[in-house]
Amino acid sequence: MSTELVAELCEQGLAAETADQLEEARVLYARAWDNAEHAFDRSVAAHYRARVVQSAEERLAWARTSVECAAQVAEENDERIYPLLPTLHITSAAALYEVGDREGAREQYLAAARALRVLDDSAPQAALLQSVIYEGLKATGYVAPGSCREVDDFIELLQRDNALGPLAYVLATRVTGCGTADHGAEFVLALRELHDAGVLSDVQQSALRSAVEAAQTLVLGDPHAVAGASASDETTPVQTVAESTKGDDPFGDGSPNVALRI
Repeated sequence: MSTELVAELCEQGLAAETADQLEEARVLYARAWDNAEHAFDRSVAAHYRARVVQSAEERLAWARTSVECAAQVAEENDERIYPLLPTLHITSAAALYEVGDREGAREQYLAAARALRVLDDSAPQAALLQSVIYEGLKATGYVAPGSCREVDDFIELLQRDNALGPLAYVLATRVTGCGTADHGAEFVLALRELHDAGVLSDVQQSALRSAVEAAQTLVLGDPHAVAGASASDETTPVQTVAESTKGDDPFGDGSPNVALRI
């Protein structure tokens, strides 16, 4: 009964929050916390409480509680928590960023990236989560393998051009590999595959070529990445993403402090 009641109270609280009735939302989320019997329920209730508290210190305390409870659930191999982990870590990162702890925020964004890696890229909100993590890591000064001005310029160009499919593809590899040993090589390969897919404009393709060469030099010491990449005659993952994500803006209201629904 605990899980159903907590979920119902959080849904009611979210409706109140959406209607800008924050005091009512606080009451409902507090009731959800009071009725939470399992670590999973406490993690969810604490996350929602973190959304509407009135001080940065309280927000951080509830966000930490949410992550700690989620860790307990994960230790029990309760798969219900896995889709929620990226959002919980993002909320914790945002709270840390708000109080000026950039290093702590960076670690939580990286934890969100690791949690997102185990989910399918087609999972609900995957593109939004990727974009928030990407912006959050940038804000906290994280330098990923292959990071360079050319890569940043290329991503910013895709954002300006509203090239949502290619942008989602790049961010998926850029974010979900963060903190892993092979991240740099995987990212360069993704850029090469995007180059070969032929889904970009001439200007975007030129910017991508510069990004590939710069990233390849940083990661593997070889600037000639594009020439060695082989395009497939079949529909590539890049082309699939380009078609499937049209109209879905992964950046939306994205910022390092965005509050996400789970």
